[in-house]
Amino acid sequence: MNWAKIITLLAVSVVASSQTQQTPPQTARQAVLEMLFSKSPKAFEKHVPEQALEIFQAHQDEIRLIFSDMGLPSLSGAELIGQAKALKPDVKTVLSSGYTESELKGEMVKHGIDGFVSKPYDARLLLQTLREILDGKKLA
Repeated sequence: MNWAKIITLLAVSVVASSQTQQTPPQTARQAVLEMLFSKSPKAFEKHVPEQALEIFQAHQDEIRLIFSDMGLPSLSGAELIGQAKALKPDVKTVLSSGYTESELKGEMVKHGIDGFVSKPYDARLLLQTLREILDGKKLA
């Protein structure tokens, strides 16, 4: 997989809690983010949706992909993506959740989400999904 032309990435994730099955443990979450950030020459990570939107507004010309958890404080990952798409309709988006894709299908269609990755993450599948979304495939 050639990541030489990869984008600026905005990853929005909730800080993990060992009490929640829908959020991967801190070490798994950090490993995924480190893997993504190692592939992207410029990446942002935020845990608060409002901060993520501020970063997106400031860097929307650079950011080509938003990868977000569904379960965020104050608004859902789908809502965050919807607000980002209102600013830049062609931004590529991937939602992640412990819920199944079929359980979230309505939200994904409503907010124009391009792809979905289930938790727990499979690193190979995650990178493959992100690459396919960046290549223009809609997987949701």
